[in-house]
Amino acid sequence: MATGRTEEIFGNSELPPSLKVLQCGRLVHAKALLPLRYLQRLDILNCLSTAEELLRLSSLTALTHITICYIDSFDRNPELYASYSYDDDYELTPDAASAAWPALASQLRVLHIEDDRGSDPDVKPYQLSAAAVAALGSLTALTSLQLHHLQCPEVQPQQLAAALRRCTALQVLDLGHLELHWGPVQGLTGDADADAALLDAAEVRGMQVVAAGIASLPCLQKLALCRLPVDMHAAVALAAAAAGTRLMQLSMDRCDVPDCAMSALALWLTNLRSLELKHCDVGDGALPALARLPLQRLNLDNCEFSHAALDLFLPRWKALRAAPVV
Repeated sequence: MATGRTEEIFGNSELPPSLKVLQCGRLVHAKALLPLRYLQRLDILNCLSTAEELLRLSSLTALTHITICYIDSFDRNPELYASYSYDDDYELTPDAASAAWPALASQLRVLHIEDDRGSDPDVKPYQLSAAAVAALGSLTALTSLQLHHLQCPEVQPQQLAAALRRCTALQVLDLGHLELHWGPVQGLTGDADADAALLDAAEVRGMQVVAAGIASLPCLQKLALCRLPVDMHAAVALAAAAAGTRLMQLSMDRCDVPDCAMSALALWLTNLRSLELKHCDVGDGALPALARLPLQRLNLDNCEFSHAALDLFLPRWKALRAAPVV
């Protein structure tokens, strides 16, 4: 089969040497792939490889497109981990595997890391170290990046922003539920409510820095943010740099987005065709600016908009909600 195949890849797997496209549910050992000298595209939907195994992929000279996904691997495959002799599960995490990313910089096109097991107190969520984020910045051919439900306690917003700036080929960026070292917090008192406000303010300032990094991406077409604050300063950083660029789809879920910030985005992102706002605190004050956008799809779910204002400023809002994804 020369055009495509979906497999579970283990050390003793045998594959047709003429394969050009391969999609594998799990990849543990790269040995079975090394004879595939015609392989051009490899999609790893559930990566369970160490950095050492991933490094072996760099010998496949015809390989120009690699997709690597880490999505809840430990939780979905507990029996698999029990069968290997690794000293620590850490060797299978994206943080450990990131040591191989720079060697695959010209081949790695899609990187998705998502861990939504935070509700399980017995499971340690994925973490990304500052070294892993720096390795991320080496992926200059990357076109799609998703980082969700990650703990990055030693990563500062400046480091994430610097890494994003170097990923100049990015077309799709999805960031959500990121626990960074958002910045120094002064005046903590031990009072939960008072300290929460100070911590939230630090996250807002940190997100302003990340937004500036996002804004520098020249090829970005789709941007999704989840549980991240987008205040007026962050919105202006995103909007001003992105004005006239290719950004066509914007999605925000459970983000703190005041009306003024949404208005700034709407006034500058003139090429926006699809807008999705879910569980955001944006409301009627942003509608005059939103009404100017050439939207082909609009999904407003559990926000602060009133039906009366929507009917006045966006009389087609119901039809836009039912429109297919752009």
